[in-house]
Amino acid sequence: MGTCEDEIPLLHLLPLLQRIIGLTETHRKFGVTKSQIVIFIVLHYRESVTMSEIAKYISSSKEQATRAVAALCDNGLVERYEDPGNRTHVYIRFTGTGKTYMEQLIREFRTDIFERLASSLDEDDIQNLNQAVMTTVEILSKVK
Repeated sequence: MGTCEDEIPLLHLLPLLQRIIGLTETHRKFGVTKSQIVIFIVLHYRESVTMSEIAKYISSSKEQATRAVAALCDNGLVERYEDPGNRTHVYIRFTGTGKTYMEQLIREFRTDIFERLASSLDEDDIQNLNQAVMTTVEILSKVK
């Protein structure tokens, strides 16, 4: 195992993701916050998440996560439910409307990101970025 100097700078990924989200206007077009976009992305890859997990993903307190989720619940995009085996665990998942909404948001987000990348980077940089992201995802998916 390596020393602190040898550590992989994984903690840089979350701020970079937040910066990428901030580069687009998707959240304004869809009337959601940047934190809510992160919630959508998480739910896109996971069927459900706890409020504690959401707070970690959006780098905020449980109270801020609760406010972000409450607005999505009020709009019928996500729903809360309790774990029948442990009622202290509250989970969040998409509603049918929320899944449709998320799919539209993700399509728009991808378009916005592609346009931003295409206007800022040359083709080699885009290919290198795509390869680096795919390699990172492949390696991190092995972590248990």
